[in-house]
Amino acid sequence: MSRWSFVGRAEQLDRLRMAVAGVRGRGILFTGRAGIGKSRLLHEGVDALPGDKYAVWRIAASATTSAMAFGGLVQVLPEQPQGLSPAGILRWAVDVLQQQAAGRRIVLAVDDAHLLDPPSAALVHLVARAENASVVGTLRDGEQIPLPIRALWTDGLVERAELGPLPPDETAAMLTAIVGGQVDSGSTDRLGRLSAGNPLLLRELVHAATNSGELVERYGVWTWTGRLELAPSLTELIDIRIGQLTPGVRAVVELVAFGEPLGLRLLHQAVEQHDVEYAEERGLITMVESDRRLDVRLAHPLYGEVVRRQCPVSRTRRLQAHLADLLEKVGKRRREDLLRVARWRLASGTAQDPAMLIAAAGEAFARYDVPLATRLARAALDAGGGFDAAELLATILMFADRPAEALGVLDAVATDTGQEERRSRWLTVRGMVSYWGLSQASTVEEIAAEGTKLTDAAAQARVRAFEAIMRLHRLDAPRAGRAGPPGGQCRRPRAGPLHDRTPSGRAGAAVPQRLGGGPGAGEGGQLAGRHAVPATGGGAGPRHPAGPLRRSRRHRRAGGRRVRRPRRRG
Repeated sequence: MSRWSFVGRAEQLDRLRMAVAGVRGRGILFTGRAGIGKSRLLHEGVDALPGDKYAVWRIAASATTSAMAFGGLVQVLPEQPQGLSPAGILRWAVDVLQQQAAGRRIVLAVDDAHLLDPPSAALVHLVARAENASVVGTLRDGEQIPLPIRALWTDGLVERAELGPLPPDETAAMLTAIVGGQVDSGSTDRLGRLSAGNPLLLRELVHAATNSGELVERYGVWTWTGRLELAPSLTELIDIRIGQLTPGVRAVVELVAFGEPLGLRLLHQAVEQHDVEYAEERGLITMVESDRRLDVRLAHPLYGEVVRRQCPVSRTRRLQAHLADLLEKVGKRRREDLLRVARWRLASGTAQDPAMLIAAAGEAFARYDVPLATRLARAALDAGGGFDAAELLATILMFADRPAEALGVLDAVATDTGQEERRSRWLTVRGMVSYWGLSQASTVEEIAAEGTKLTDAAAQARVRAFEAIMRLHRLDAPRAGRAGPPGGQCRRPRAGPLHDRTPSGRAGAAVPQRLGGGPGAGEGGQLAGRHAVPATGGGAGPRHPAGPLRRSRRHRRAGGRRVRRPRRRG
């Protein structure tokens, strides 16, 4: 791990040099959040100044020196003479600096100028008024600034510039400099998002990931596994930035940490409005417009990591249950609200509505989040969802290549299939698992035999249609135009009850279908049960060995009619 190299900020360095030379006013003050790189920028700019032209004094203000007169300049000024008035001391200090400069341009570099004591701040203001002097320094956002320092830019003596986060390209360059090698793009993006362009947080993240073995070098490229380890130094740094909070403000931060993005109107129903305003003023939360709603997010991604890990388990469960109650009270109006409530119910141990859990499991399944869909469907079954929950859970398990477990779930509810409509759904789902999941060819005859026992026309038609699909996708017949698998093993077809044509951009990803035009994932989760007729449309079944019909060179199909190409002329 190399030392912390200075990367980027070329534009800001140029502005600092021009300010020191007197081209733009008599100085510049950089403002920004803690750890954004203000102090390092100041030091880099001042270190590059030639000593024969500039007399540079570095002033590091701190909370310990802010209580004593001229405490911020104790390393710059000699011992004060006795018997001088406050105004006389200021004139004496200016004369001392002019004498020590010996004709060179005076440069006062004040780090954390907001921590200067009043006499030191007044002296800095007087020096900035001199023709041969410049003041450069840093200020932290959200702090009380002494009036003499504030007057520097209000009187037009110095320039005030906001130092923002590092852009992505400079973040990547700094990350390369820290580890001393190339970092893969995925790790760079994730670390950049977590640090939010803050150099200090980026360095602490890299150190924590390296010490925990999560950031490793393979074949000359550094890769982060994505697992976030919060080292004590990093947690301490975030705690300092968050600071001491009142119970009301802490409630705001914790609710947003577990529920972001959280609607502002919803948040106002849980906490006092003045606590929300104070948290925003402190830079702990931020407001983001989302369509017609104003959402509340934490101001930094790492705030949420620290707050969630430090929150006791009992309070975590209470907060998540409270969030679910609030959103259910106002109504789940957005598409993602159903899944958010279901997640909070699962995490808080208050998931007791099987219908809601089934609907949420179907929604998660439709979004390809199979682990979450499995958890929700299993919770629905445990909450008394009965056959509907078992049917959906078995379908999801089949999709996750766990057919044996799916078969066990179905067999557990075999006695809950008294109605013929439900019996036909059970037969089709179990047949799907046995035939395509476990490659049991005898399933075809078993389904045919069971179908003859049904008397309801719709239920019988469903089972017969499923039987026809199984016979169409015979396990002992290789796909047309392809050689059979070695050893005579049968392949599971790419298309069938659970798979459709792979969509563009998702190579190898199977699509959970809404089969047979029946209710979809968001309507009770009936993905492969009710109306469970396997897909036979595009992408299903063997392809014709001759391929698509060839079109004439002179004609092409457009909108169902023949369109003649114009003849070439000349």
